[in-house]
Amino acid sequence: MESIRVKWRNLSLRRAFALAVFATTGVVALLSVATISGCMRGREYLLPDPESAYLTVEKVYDDGTEVTEVIRISMDAKHQKASVKNAPSDGIYIGEEISGLRQEQGAMVNYSITKAESGYDYLTPKRKMAYQALGAGIIILPAVYAVLGVLVCAFWFYRHKLSLPIERLEYSIGQIRQRNLDFEVGFSGEDELGQVCASFEEMREILYENNQSLWNMLEERKRLQASVAHDLRNPITIIQTYAEYLKLSMSQVDFEEELVGMVDNLQIAAGRLERYTDSIGDISRLEEMEVEPMLTNLAEVLPDMEEELGVLAKKEQKKFIAGNLAGEAWGMADVPALYRILENLVANASRYARETVRMNCMAEGSGIAIRVWDDGPGFPQKVLSGRRTYFTTADQESGHMGMGLAICRILCQKLGGRMELRNHAGGGAEVTIILKT
Repeated sequence: MESIRVKWRNLSLRRAFALAVFATTGVVALLSVATISGCMRGREYLLPDPESAYLTVEKVYDDGTEVTEVIRISMDAKHQKASVKNAPSDGIYIGEEISGLRQEQGAMVNYSITKAESGYDYLTPKRKMAYQALGAGIIILPAVYAVLGVLVCAFWFYRHKLSLPIERLEYSIGQIRQRNLDFEVGFSGEDELGQVCASFEEMREILYENNQSLWNMLEERKRLQASVAHDLRNPITIIQTYAEYLKLSMSQVDFEEELVGMVDNLQIAAGRLERYTDSIGDISRLEEMEVEPMLTNLAEVLPDMEEELGVLAKKEQKKFIAGNLAGEAWGMADVPALYRILENLVANASRYARETVRMNCMAEGSGIAIRVWDDGPGFPQKVLSGRRTYFTTADQESGHMGMGLAICRILCQKLGGRMELRNHAGGGAEVTIILKT
């Protein structure tokens, strides 16, 4: 029974509707045939037997009173003879002339027989009414069956094929109207509405993922703004302090040497402000940047980048080593975006490494991991523990600048991947980019 329900649910709407109409038509036809047959038999039952006849007895009494009586008689089909009560003792024969008068006690009696060719005229009023009702039923009842069949077919088809998917779609639309994407359509089937529900569920999942991505991006922007506001305080405080000191020192005679140092510090602070401003602009442009991740063999792409990444390390007088790039390592990536990620990571690592920057690529779980690490001081614990966002802050102890990491994180999210920070087991900072396969 369950298998039949599953087959019916997976049957296309067109075939299911045709099957329902065919079944309804068959039932209506059977009922109509049975009804017409029953009505016709009923009418035949009400009518007299075609072999029967009617005896008309007309009596005229001596006082002039006339009495006419019609009696239904059964005929002897073999002898064509009908024996009737009150008829002459020798019987009455169909072919015999009997219209003559006969004398009985106190009356003249005239006997005549009429064969029942159209017996409707001889029916009683009640039988005539029943006969007419059966005749009307032959016409009306099949029409009623047809109308009821259409209504029942429509109701049954709607309830078993349309009501549930329509109800689930209305529920889903209501949830989306309330800006809630954390639900499931909850209907599966292979018919047209099942496919619509499946497409709706796929659209909901995409909207949910996009919504989550947008929410995460907004959260990152909030943290970015908070970190920028925090880091801007230092150069601003420096500029304000030196400005006040200059104002107080204007009356002194010999402060040229101090003035030169203050101007240098002011230039450094102004440069930091400029770099912050440029980085924020870069991040804003990155959030609007369109990337097209596609399945890419990273083992073929990364060696082409190795030389250019090595130039970045050489500029900082560091050694760049890339390994485990042979064979195949397929992952979802956009080559220009991936190059920008690795460019930022290698540039940061080269800036704070002691001697060497390394990079490798290998399969990890259900994705491909690209690691870049150096032999420098590593990330401070407050960054690794999450007590301080690493996206924009500049840590004076380790020297690691967070703007490049913020850019890498945004691009990783656009590629559908993620970025992880840790300190390498052998010392130094390690950044891992994990891309989907």
